[in-house]
Amino acid sequence: MSEELTKVLKKLEKDRVEFINYDYYKKKGEELVLDSFEYVKEFDYLYLEIVVKLYREIGVDEYNDNNSFNTFSQVDRKWYANWINPDGLSIKIDDILNYKVDSQYIRLLKE
Repeated sequence: MSEELTKVLKKLEKDRVEFINYDYYKKKGEELVLDSFEYVKEFDYLYLEIVVKLYREIGVDEYNDNNSFNTFSQVDRKWYANWINPDGLSIKIDDILNYKVDSQYIRLLKE
């Protein structure tokens, strides 16, 4: 994991962010915050460094409407990338960065 990526995830952890989307985020013990741009820079960075790199690595068009990325979430101190489409797909960020994405998930993203 790059130093910058580690820095972004540590910032989100420090701020108690449970999940982040381009349009909203939620901090542990707080209400969902809609239409906030507080973490847009972090979301954009994570999206480019994780999701777009994954798409390019496996040969998926990042603008393909069959893939609808949704959020980055933290569960038990592990970060996940989550899609709406394919329905409910959730992949550990560490697995993406370490090229250990299950072939079943890759197949779903390529459909």
